[in-house]
Amino acid sequence: MCKGSLPLDRAGTFALPKLPERQLITEYLGHYHISEEFLAEHFTAMFQQFLGGLVKCDYASIEKVTEPRFFNKLQGLSDDLRKFQLKY
Repeated sequence: MCKGSLPLDRAGTFALPKLPERQLITEYLGHYHISEEFLAEHFTAMFQQFLGGLVKCDYASIEKVTEPRFFNKLQGLSDDLRKFQLKY
């Protein structure tokens, strides 16, 4: 994916370590009936939206899923990103 320039693939080959749960977070997620599966699907969709935005140079969609400082850095490097001709 992306010519091997990302340290992971869409199937999640490199799993992140499981962090211990905190009581307040567990209570919050339980109160609103939010499951780990729901969060995994949501973050996968965000990741795909991010990659799709990079490939299309669609900075409006990237801005929706990134932190403002990171977005500004990406936007500043837009000319450099175009030369890679990313495909997804």
